Amino acid sequence: MTRGYSDETQQGYTMDTVMEEAQRCLLCLDAPCSAACPAGTDPARFIRSVRFRNLKGAAETIRENNAIGGVCARVCPTERYCQQACSRCGIDRPIDIGGIQRFVTDFEETVGMEILKTGAANGKKIGIIGSGPSGLQAAAALLGLGYEVHIYEKSEKAGGYLRYGIPEYRLPERVVDREIEKIEKMGAEFHCGTDIGTDCTMDELKAGKAPVTDQTVELDSVETRMGKKTIELHHVSKRFGEKKILDDFSYIVLRNQRLGIIGPNGCGKSTILKMIAGVLKPDAGEIEIGETIKIGYFAQEEQHMDDSQRVIDYVKDIAEYVTTKDGQISASQLLERFLFTPDMQYAPIGKLSGGEKRRLYLLGVLAENANVLLFDEAGNNLDIPTLTILEDYLNSFTGIVITVSHDRYFLDNVVDRIFELDGNGAIRQFEGGYTDYVEAKKRRFGEESKVITGKSEMKPAEKSTEEETQEKKTGKNWKDGQRQKVKFSFKEQREYETIDEEIAKLEEKIASLDRQIAANATNSVKLRELMEEQEKVREQLEEKEERWMYLNELADEFGL
Repeated sequence: MTRGYSDETQQGYTMDTVMEEAQRCLLCLDAPCSAACPAGTDPARFIRSVRFRNLKGAAETIRENNAIGGVCARVCPTERYCQQACSRCGIDRPIDIGGIQRFVTDFEETVGMEILKTGAANGKKIGIIGSGPSGLQAAAALLGLGYEVHIYEKSEKAGGYLRYGIPEYRLPERVVDREIEKIEKMGAEFHCGTDIGTDCTMDELKAGKAPVTDQTVELDSVETRMGKKTIELHHVSKRFGEKKILDDFSYIVLRNQRLGIIGPNGCGKSTILKMIAGVLKPDAGEIEIGETIKIGYFAQEEQHMDDSQRVIDYVKDIAEYVTTKDGQISASQLLERFLFTPDMQYAPIGKLSGGEKRRLYLLGVLAENANVLLFDEAGNNLDIPTLTILEDYLNSFTGIVITVSHDRYFLDNVVDRIFELDGNGAIRQFEGGYTDYVEAKKRRFGEESKVITGKSEMKPAEKSTEEETQEKKTGKNWKDGQRQKVKFSFKEQREYETIDEEIAKLEEKIASLDRQIAANATNSVKLRELMEEQEKVREQLEEKEERWMYLNELADEFGL
């Protein structure tokens, strides 16, 4: 089957059928197909690797002289070059070289191979103007030689002709994105929206004075009136099976209050937000929402969007105009402030990247003119420029903010009270941001702490507010008048001592699974099982690494 210019709807190969196609190769000594390739790829060699079930070797051959081999597999007119030169043309039909190359590069992505490597740094810097195919190839080659590479692109996105000159049905944007991502991982720095000759001269570029575009998002906080009654939790209880989330908890959220909710994974942080948002109901008790309260909820889960809907229509369905403290702005103006260029605004949502979709979702939440904002792990789902401006936005926001987050810097910048869930239904309250919380935990180590429940009961050993205030000033232990010794709990100490070993074991397991995946490349059932297991281990590793950071931060604070 001569593929030629096929589109994305064409049926691709399976592991079995690609082997069958590779077996048709005559293994010609003179390799006429390789001699005919204008990109310098060696089809004879990578087909031979596929024939002998060495898919990693095939991927390495493809990338050796062609950093964007995944793109070429889809758009190269192979029927004019390598396939036309194939020796089988005189027998029956040429080898489907483009189809085999596409299968290998897709498989490379599926199993997470990292083929392109950066060379040892040589201390020299290179600037490349334009991020089209030649610019990308040059960048990969120079990075492999150890150069620091900066790519200047006048358009808003990298890719040049690959992104803006080839129809989506021929070359999906996701393929362009993943090829560019490979070069970014090598260390290339892309400066999009920079027109050399307009934004800076060639002399400035040579002198190292080219501007580094820092994309920012600007949005003034919305103005929405809030009445006296806000959000009130009365004797709220919630559990899932034997797991207790809240136990008889009562609290009145004050106007303009900023609450941060922290606690171990699975303790119910997101559940509290969902109950406030009305997504879940408490098992007992009541959550009262004031009549003037309008809630905007940024959920952690991926939100369904109609991929066929235009970006601007998504925002217009929420609000044609948004009222800020400086007046009304249109949906289009709002989108521009969130880095959606006019051409992007009229494109379907399906053409956006995953990060752009999350940015659009955030924009939709803020455009609702809510006076209560709920954020569930915003730091995990937004890029740094968007997150930074969100922090600035929240600092000028005149309503209530309640956020679940593991990001200590986000908590320090945004919240003024911390709710700590202990995983057993109780909540402890700490004034200030995350740093204040850590300091308070240090002072309270070894003491009976005040547990805030709906019943607001005081522990017998708890001190009065006056005594506690005095202790904060002196830093003395209430029992013996000596400075309190700050240390890990027994459980944390044990975890601190063993977590490096646990992380090493998980990394070894991932490496072992990588080897098993390569060995079972032709066994689709086993391959799927191994990849699922690897994904679970990767999640475990991420959790352990997050815990490692937390414990080491505590150790630094404790002077250990």
